[in-house]
Amino acid sequence: MFKKITSFFMAFMLFSLSIAYADYGYTEVDREVKYEEKNDIITKFDDNEFNYPILLSDEYPMMSISNLANVIGGSVENNDTLVKDNIKITYAAGNRLAVYGEGHLMLERTPANYGGEIYVPVSSVVPTLCYHMEFFRFSNPPVIEITTGTNYPEIENVI
Repeated sequence: MFKKITSFFMAFMLFSLSIAYADYGYTEVDREVKYEEKNDIITKFDDNEFNYPILLSDEYPMMSISNLANVIGGSVENNDTLVKDNIKITYAAGNRLAVYGEGHLMLERTPANYGGEIYVPVSSVVPTLCYHMEFFRFSNPPVIEITTGTNYPEIENVI
């Protein structure tokens, strides 16, 4: 008898949770992404400053693949592959998975064709190249800061 009550109670709880899950909008729904081109955002890479157009994809910064390669000192192959040192990331507009090494990299935002170029999430250089990125959206002017960790000051020995 106890097993039947427990089983019924568990089934009821799972059913209730599934209804709550659907009621609060947790289902996968396609929605339109809002893009906004910004020309007043400064991109800093260690000690260098750049002023390239940024495409905000629902407030997340994206940059054309050629401009991003220029910022980080890399290059572009076949108009869709970012190359820096021995690391290659191949992007496809409309695909949130980028080819990276023998596997894939899940991107923060889906790359987009805009103005004849592929715009890719600036944050995609973070896990692949071990860089650090911050987007200061509300500073004046807004700033995207990418750091490699190689330009920190020397350690001082004070005796």
